Amino acid sequence: MYKRMKMNMIKMILILCLLSLSACGDEDAAINGTNGSAENQNQDEMLSINLYFINKDWNGYLNENLDIDQLTTTENIIDTVMNHLITPKTEGEAKNPLPNGTAYQRYTFDGEGNLTLVFNIDYSSMDDYQFLLAKSAFVNTLCQIDGIDTVTFSLVDLLDNQNVKEETYNMDSFVCQEDINYISVMEREDSQ
Repeated sequence: MYKRMKMNMIKMILILCLLSLSACGDEDAAINGTNGSAENQNQDEMLSINLYFINKDWNGYLNENLDIDQLTTTENIIDTVMNHLITPKTEGEAKNPLPNGTAYQRYTFDGEGNLTLVFNIDYSSMDDYQFLLAKSAFVNTLCQIDGIDTVTFSLVDLLDNQNVKEETYNMDSFVCQEDINYISVMEREDSQ
Protein backbone atom coordinates (compact mmCIF):
# COMPACT_ATOMS: atom_id res chain seq x y z
CA MET A 1 0.00 0.00 0.00
CA TYR A 2 2.91 2.36 0.76
CA LYS A 3 4.29 1.76 -2.76
CA ARG A 4 0.92 2.54 -4.27
CA MET A 5 0.66 5.86 -2.37
CA LYS A 6 4.18 6.74 -3.39
CA MET A 7 3.40 6.06 -7.08
CA ASN A 8 0.21 8.14 -6.91
CA MET A 9 2.14 11.00 -5.31
CA ILE A 10 4.78 10.88 -8.08
CA LYS A 11 2.05 10.87 -10.74
CA MET A 12 0.39 13.90 -9.17
CA ILE A 13 3.69 15.79 -9.03
CA LEU A 14 4.36 15.00 -12.69
CA ILE A 15 0.87 16.15 -13.69
CA LEU A 16 1.32 19.41 -11.75
CA CYS A 17 4.70 19.98 -13.42
CA LEU A 18 3.20 19.43 -16.87
CA LEU A 19 0.28 21.76 -16.11
CA SER A 20 2.59 24.49 -14.86
CA LEU A 21 4.81 24.17 -17.96
CA SER A 22 1.88 24.39 -20.32
CA ALA A 23 0.61 27.51 -18.55
CA CYS A 24 3.98 29.32 -18.88
CA GLY A 25 3.68 30.07 -22.62
CA ASP A 26 4.92 33.33 -24.13
CA GLU A 27 4.58 36.07 -21.51
CA ASP A 28 4.77 38.81 -24.15
CA ALA A 29 1.99 37.13 -26.08
CA ALA A 30 -0.15 36.95 -22.96
CA ILE A 31 0.52 40.60 -22.12
CA ASN A 32 0.21 41.99 -25.65
CA GLY A 33 -2.45 39.63 -26.88
CA THR A 34 -0.24 38.41 -29.73
CA ASN A 35 0.93 34.99 -30.69
CA GLY A 36 4.62 35.93 -30.54
CA SER A 37 5.08 36.12 -34.31
CA ALA A 38 6.13 39.80 -34.13
CA GLU A 39 8.99 38.81 -31.85
CA ASN A 40 10.06 36.11 -34.29
CA GLN A 41 10.00 38.66 -37.11
CA ASN A 42 12.21 41.04 -35.09
CA GLN A 43 14.72 38.25 -34.50
CA ASP A 44 15.04 37.87 -38.25
CA GLU A 45 15.75 41.59 -38.74
CA MET A 46 19.34 42.59 -39.23
CA LEU A 47 21.24 45.64 -38.03
CA SER A 48 22.92 47.32 -41.00
CA ILE A 49 26.23 49.07 -40.34
CA ASN A 50 27.92 51.21 -42.96
CA LEU A 51 31.63 50.31 -42.89
CA TYR A 52 34.00 53.10 -43.88
CA PHE A 53 37.05 51.94 -45.82
CA ILE A 54 39.71 54.08 -47.50
CA ASN A 55 40.07 54.21 -51.27
CA LYS A 56 43.32 52.96 -52.80
CA ASP A 57 44.66 56.53 -53.27
CA TRP A 58 44.04 57.41 -49.60
CA ASN A 59 42.00 60.49 -50.46
CA GLY A 60 38.44 59.41 -49.68
CA TYR A 61 36.10 56.72 -48.39
CA LEU A 62 34.47 53.67 -49.87
CA ASN A 63 31.55 52.17 -48.01
CA GLU A 64 30.31 48.63 -47.56
CA ASN A 65 27.23 47.50 -45.66
CA LEU A 66 27.53 44.86 -43.00
CA ASP A 67 24.37 43.15 -41.74
CA ILE A 68 24.53 41.82 -38.19
CA ASP A 69 21.82 40.07 -36.17
CA GLN A 70 20.28 42.83 -34.08
CA LEU A 71 20.16 40.59 -31.01
CA THR A 72 23.95 40.25 -30.95
CA THR A 73 25.66 41.80 -27.90
CA THR A 74 27.46 45.12 -28.27
CA GLU A 75 30.85 43.49 -27.66
CA ASN A 76 30.21 40.87 -30.36
CA ILE A 77 29.14 43.57 -32.79
CA ILE A 78 32.34 45.50 -32.02
CA ASP A 79 34.40 42.33 -32.61
CA THR A 80 32.69 41.68 -35.93
CA VAL A 81 33.02 45.26 -37.15
CA MET A 82 36.67 45.55 -36.07
CA ASN A 83 37.53 42.26 -37.78
CA HIS A 84 36.01 43.58 -41.02
CA LEU A 85 37.82 46.91 -40.71
CA ILE A 86 41.30 45.63 -39.87
CA THR A 87 41.44 42.54 -42.09
CA PRO A 88 43.46 43.49 -45.17
CA LYS A 89 41.31 43.77 -48.28
CA THR A 90 42.68 41.74 -51.18
CA GLU A 91 40.28 42.75 -53.94
CA GLY A 92 38.72 45.95 -55.20
CA GLU A 93 39.40 49.59 -54.54
CA ALA A 94 38.74 49.59 -50.77
CA LYS A 95 41.58 49.39 -48.26
CA ASN A 96 41.35 48.80 -44.56
CA PRO A 97 41.85 52.04 -42.60
CA LEU A 98 45.29 51.20 -41.21
CA PRO A 99 47.99 53.41 -42.76
CA ASN A 100 51.67 52.54 -42.71
CA GLY A 101 53.21 53.04 -39.29
CA THR A 102 50.12 51.95 -37.35
CA ALA A 103 49.30 48.62 -35.78
CA TYR A 104 45.94 47.91 -34.13
CA GLN A 105 46.35 46.10 -30.79
CA ARG A 106 43.00 45.81 -29.03
CA TYR A 107 39.90 47.64 -27.85
CA THR A 108 38.20 48.17 -24.53
CA PHE A 109 34.54 49.07 -24.10
CA ASP A 110 33.49 50.68 -20.84
CA GLY A 111 29.78 49.88 -21.30
CA GLU A 112 28.95 53.55 -20.79
CA GLY A 113 29.36 54.77 -24.36
CA ASN A 114 33.14 54.99 -24.81
CA LEU A 115 35.13 52.58 -26.95
CA THR A 116 38.92 52.81 -26.71
CA LEU A 117 41.07 51.58 -29.60
CA VAL A 118 44.73 50.93 -28.80
CA PHE A 119 47.27 51.40 -31.60
CA ASN A 120 51.05 51.14 -31.71
CA ILE A 121 52.35 54.08 -33.71
CA ASP A 122 55.65 54.57 -35.52
CA TYR A 123 55.50 58.33 -35.93
CA SER A 124 58.54 58.36 -38.24
CA SER A 125 56.78 56.29 -40.93
CA MET A 126 53.17 57.36 -40.40
CA ASP A 127 51.44 59.89 -42.64
CA ASP A 128 49.36 62.31 -40.53
CA TYR A 129 46.71 62.86 -43.21
CA GLN A 130 46.24 59.12 -43.76
CA PHE A 131 45.90 58.57 -40.03
CA LEU A 132 43.31 61.36 -39.82
CA LEU A 133 41.30 59.59 -42.55
CA ALA A 134 41.70 56.32 -40.66
CA LYS A 135 40.46 57.84 -37.39
CA SER A 136 37.48 59.28 -39.23
CA ALA A 137 36.71 55.89 -40.79
CA PHE A 138 36.83 54.11 -37.42
CA VAL A 139 34.75 56.75 -35.62
CA ASN A 140 32.09 57.02 -38.34
CA THR A 141 31.78 53.25 -38.47
CA LEU A 142 31.87 52.43 -34.76
CA CYS A 143 29.58 55.24 -33.56
CA GLN A 144 26.76 53.62 -35.56
CA ILE A 145 26.72 50.78 -33.01
CA ASP A 146 24.04 51.20 -30.35
CA GLY A 147 25.72 52.14 -27.07
CA ILE A 148 28.86 53.74 -28.56
CA ASP A 149 28.92 57.54 -28.36
CA THR A 150 32.66 58.22 -28.45
CA VAL A 151 35.80 56.51 -29.70
CA THR A 152 39.09 57.15 -27.90
CA PHE A 153 42.35 56.44 -29.68
CA SER A 154 45.11 55.38 -27.31
CA LEU A 155 48.29 55.89 -29.34
CA VAL A 156 51.38 54.14 -28.00
CA ASP A 157 54.69 55.35 -29.45
CA LEU A 158 56.71 52.35 -30.67
CA LEU A 159 60.01 54.02 -29.78
CA ASP A 160 58.89 55.09 -26.31
CA ASN A 161 56.01 52.98 -24.99
CA GLN A 162 55.71 55.35 -22.01
CA ASN A 163 54.60 58.03 -24.47
CA VAL A 164 50.86 57.44 -24.86
CA LYS A 165 48.52 60.01 -26.39
CA GLU A 166 44.75 59.76 -26.08
CA GLU A 167 42.31 61.46 -28.43
CA THR A 168 38.52 61.16 -28.18
CA TYR A 169 36.09 61.73 -31.05
CA ASN A 170 32.37 61.36 -31.74
CA MET A 171 30.16 61.30 -34.86
CA ASP A 172 30.29 65.10 -35.09
CA SER A 173 34.10 65.24 -35.05
CA PHE A 174 34.59 64.59 -38.77
CA VAL A 175 32.99 65.81 -41.97
CA CYS A 176 32.35 62.87 -44.29
CA GLN A 177 31.94 62.69 -48.05
CA GLU A 178 28.16 62.45 -47.66
CA ASP A 179 28.22 65.75 -45.75
CA ILE A 180 30.37 67.38 -48.42
CA ASN A 181 28.05 66.12 -51.15
CA TYR A 182 25.01 67.40 -49.22
CA ILE A 183 26.62 70.81 -48.69
CA SER A 184 27.51 70.99 -52.41
CA VAL A 185 23.91 70.22 -53.40
CA MET A 186 22.58 72.82 -50.94
CA GLU A 187 25.03 75.45 -52.25
CA ARG A 188 23.94 74.74 -55.85
CA GLU A 189 20.29 75.03 -54.88
CA ASP A 190 20.93 78.31 -53.05
CA SER A 191 22.78 79.82 -56.02
CA GLN A 192 19.87 79.15 -58.42
